[in-house]
Amino acid sequence: PCWAALDPHGGASVWTARLPETLLLAVGAEGPGLSPELLARSDLRLTIPL
Repeated sequence: PCWAALDPHGGASVWTARLPETLLLAVGAEGPGLSPELLARSDLRLTIPL
């Protein structure tokens, strides 16, 4: 599967990104988010625009 990480500092919009059929989505805490190490290992970075 494709590993995707939610990154509030950038990435493709979840509303317009072409997502694969099989996806593992990593979601971090609202404040600190995901670790830099996990973001670096992801295949795809996504953001949820407000």
